Amino acid sequence: MTAPLAWLYAIPYERFLPAVDATRANLWTLGVVATWRVVLMTRVAAVLMGYRWWAALALVMTVADIEAIIAMQFVKVPLIDIMGGIRLSASDALIKSTALGVIQLGVCSLPFWLVGAIIARVKAVPNWPLDRIAENPIRSSHSTIVFAWASALVWLPILLLTQPEQLLRHRAEQIYENYDLAGFLAELSSHEQSDFPPLYDPPPHFGANWRLLEIVEMFDDQPTAGWVRAIYLEKFGRTLHSPFGFNESQWERVATVLRRLPEGQALIDELKTDEFGYANGLKRFLERAEKDRIEAEHQAAPPN
Repeated sequence: MTAPLAWLYAIPYERFLPAVDATRANLWTLGVVATWRVVLMTRVAAVLMGYRWWAALALVMTVADIEAIIAMQFVKVPLIDIMGGIRLSASDALIKSTALGVIQLGVCSLPFWLVGAIIARVKAVPNWPLDRIAENPIRSSHSTIVFAWASALVWLPILLLTQPEQLLRHRAEQIYENYDLAGFLAELSSHEQSDFPPLYDPPPHFGANWRLLEIVEMFDDQPTAGWVRAIYLEKFGRTLHSPFGFNESQWERVATVLRRLPEGQALIDELKTDEFGYANGLKRFLERAEKDRIEAEHQAAPPN
């Protein structure tokens, strides 16, 4: 009864759906799997321990609810960004909104499951049938064993198609983890985007914006594939809109990068619509740079 769950997780939504739809499909699959597990574990507790269905459900949901609330704290998208109205990618925004919904539902429903668990503990008497199971050991049938092996072996030919993408992703990210950013960009650029897993989002992710800045600074000095450049400029643009994206010592470097990039002026114009991020981060450095440029031109100009 647990094997089909792995088959559901193996559905490659990313290969035939756009990014947001694939994320939504994966989240719905996660919901189906979670419901499946709760129903299955409720039945297991009822059969093995002799609980009535409502008592088993209350006990299982108490544990599941607490685990879900804790797990949602580790969702990769920073909570402060979505609550602060900072722009996220469509997939990240969907993941975070789902996580927030799970937390809200979990917190609101937890008291009811706790009360049910307490009542179940008081009224129900668990009966672990260990002696009876030991006296009558259950052996799997040959058909079950064959089905289990077939379920595993059927994926071997599929691995030949999917694992090269994952191995390439792993090799590239090992270079990144060794802090060889130039080598990392070269490895990405030496391949087509289709050589990597579908919808691959190369690092850095949230919390490593200083590495993102260093990568974008390399664009002028290192040839970079168009698809790689597009991904990192999109990340860079989103980070510019976050008041927590870059610290005080990095904004001057950001202004320098934006003046050098061919796409820099478009990013600046877009950032000007976000008055908070522009006024509190980039504006003063761009104004200072413009003032320095004008003064340098006046000094270089011949006297009348």
